[in-house]
Amino acid sequence: MNSTARDQISSRRAFTLLELIGVLTIISILLATAAPLTIQLIQSQRQASDDAYLPTIAEALKRGILREQLFPSDDAASPNQVNIDAWWRLAARHGAGSENDIRFPQGSAIGLSGNPRRLFLAESSWAGQTFYETTEGGTSWLADVNDPRELRMLLLSTTNPDLPLPTALTAQQFEAFWSNWSVGSNGEPVIGALVDYGLSGVSWAGRAAELNLERIDMRDWLCRLVIENRRHINRQFDTNGNLLKEFNIALGSLGSYLTDPLPSVGIYNLNGARASLKLGAVLSTGPVDQVTVDDFYLVQPGRPINEEAPAGFVISGQQLDLNDDPISSRQEFEVYSNLDADSTRAQLALINPLNSGIVLPLDGWDNSDDPIQDRYFLKTQELLLEEPWSGEEIGIFIIKENYSTLRFDGLAWMN
Repeated sequence: MNSTARDQISSRRAFTLLELIGVLTIISILLATAAPLTIQLIQSQRQASDDAYLPTIAEALKRGILREQLFPSDDAASPNQVNIDAWWRLAARHGAGSENDIRFPQGSAIGLSGNPRRLFLAESSWAGQTFYETTEGGTSWLADVNDPRELRMLLLSTTNPDLPLPTALTAQQFEAFWSNWSVGSNGEPVIGALVDYGLSGVSWAGRAAELNLERIDMRDWLCRLVIENRRHINRQFDTNGNLLKEFNIALGSLGSYLTDPLPSVGIYNLNGARASLKLGAVLSTGPVDQVTVDDFYLVQPGRPINEEAPAGFVISGQQLDLNDDPISSRQEFEVYSNLDADSTRAQLALINPLNSGIVLPLDGWDNSDDPIQDRYFLKTQELLLEEPWSGEEIGIFIIKENYSTLRFDGLAWMN
């Protein structure tokens, strides 16, 4: 084969420069068309992954706050925003993953995105406080016990570093995100009753779908505790510890007194009991007569049947005067009234979880207050129970159930 033939065959096997330019042009066109779609697909996958990760972070935060009884501290630079270090370390301690994964959205350059996730509390004043501190005596710490909107958090995130998240939210902006945030078909946030979401700049226009939001509702932590706190009657005992030992009684014109004191230890049903009555030695030499003790209002020492009514007893009977004429008499004795300062309620105190030696006495248990009350606490809080007559600490009640009862009947605590 001559050289001319070989050259013709070789030329048919190779691209000409013009053909090569054409191929490269086609490839460039295809890449220009496909690249945005590919980038968009990658970004969508990152955003979807970020959205799927937020519930894991939320559950870890709830576990951490509940176990440690402490809300994350606020950020000194942005007081309405939870301190970044505080919350992502808390979530990491309780199973959400690595600290970097929690703090920065997946797909962002760790430490370089400049757009970490943000956490906000509905009640910003609780930031850095323990459950003990937020309770404030267990009475008025919630605005509405049936709808404690303070017990909510918002977690905001985006995988795009060029979309700035708010560093602080007002109460109105928090409610706007919680109640109204959704994305319309045009990519804009759907406007509800509150239109200000606190998103700075115009870069979010048409890109609202790139913001991921997790609503963290902690209202199921609220536990209702029905407390019955009956008064203990102190005046039933004399200085020697005896029950109703001696009272001066005047039957007619004769002086006499109650004898045979009842013991102060044990449980007694005093209805229908009898007591001895004897005449004064100067006025009569007659025999000791028996009188009947009627209408006792005490079932046993310290435990009134109805503490809202006066408790006492009536002594009635007959005796003979110096002329042997019968004398009838009725004497009423009040052990305590419903406002008696000598009757007291048991005391309860909230224990500081960071220092069990510090307690916060719960108010609202004066004698004039209702003996049965509903109180609301956060799960895992602990109450210290005391005796009313000595102030001695006798036990701890741990809030474990969404509904529970605690009862002091005048002598002992029961649940």
